[in-house]
Amino acid sequence: MKRWLLFLIGTWLILPAISYARPYKVDYKASTLTFEVSTLYPVKGSFSQFRAKIDYDAQQPAKSTVSAVIRADSIHTGIPRRDEHLKEADFFNTDAYRRITFASSAITKGKDGKLTIDGKLTIRGISAKVQLSAQVSAPQKDKEGRTYQIFTASTRINRHDFQVSHSYETVGPYVTIAIKIKAYPQ
Repeated sequence: MKRWLLFLIGTWLILPAISYARPYKVDYKASTLTFEVSTLYPVKGSFSQFRAKIDYDAQQPAKSTVSAVIRADSIHTGIPRRDEHLKEADFFNTDAYRRITFASSAITKGKDGKLTIDGKLTIRGISAKVQLSAQVSAPQKDKEGRTYQIFTASTRINRHDFQVSHSYETVGPYVTIAIKIKAYPQ
């Protein structure tokens, strides 16, 4: 009995020191996934329908994971005709490839506090390694007193790597992606 009691006390003292990735619930109404393509006139847009899974450990970011599924046909640039063209075979080919996915493979924290998220991005069934620069806000309180944090991340990809390769000369190859997610620890 005495050993059992010592074991329980020891476990109770050690548990707070064990770090784990905590799941977060995303507030999709307050979250955005945007992009900008360099063209003669820069094109900005967003994807309105996506799901993200965040498990975050502030003490040991390497234990954290991030993944996302984006509906490719939810693309929005503000010009309906262009949006329909972007869904066609020479761009996203949304009839054949309905989803864009991302899954992290490693997350590291730099001396400046910023995170580097390495992972695999899949567009049109083609996967490539990407690296995102990310930050996590300090915990904040909403109107109801619930704690939340803002996760931001950005990266730049070459659309030709994913065969999103329309041949207009005025459309540059690089796409800047920006993500802002409001999420509540669970």
